[in-house]
Amino acid sequence: TVQVLNLLSSLKRAHAMSTLPEVQWGLIHGLTFYQLVTSQEGQQRIETLLNALVSQGDKTLLNRISQDGDWLAQTLSKQCYLFFSSASRLTYMGFKAANDALSRPTKSPQRGLVASKAAAF
Repeated sequence: TVQVLNLLSSLKRAHAMSTLPEVQWGLIHGLTFYQLVTSQEGQQRIETLLNALVSQGDKTLLNRISQDGDWLAQTLSKQCYLFFSSASRLTYMGFKAANDALSRPTKSPQRGLVASKAAAF
């Protein structure tokens, strides 16, 4: 239950950050606290909400939100690990690095280095 409270607090802070995508509160609307903690539907809705929040496909958006997105991924993986695991954080970091690599010139040495870093996640 503490993790759900931490999750809601983190989502509230993320909602206030203009650099992050809007929190899709509608995904958890209508669920009770008990359902968020114990039901598979609650878990799935939270997972969908978190994935939408941290894994945006637009590479320019990912680059723009990197600091706040990094904070959110780190906070969620530490305080809400039942909902957002370390593996989820590493996936976020890997996709962010891959998008960074793709944004660099094709024959650039940095592109190869950043792509290797992305693959290491």
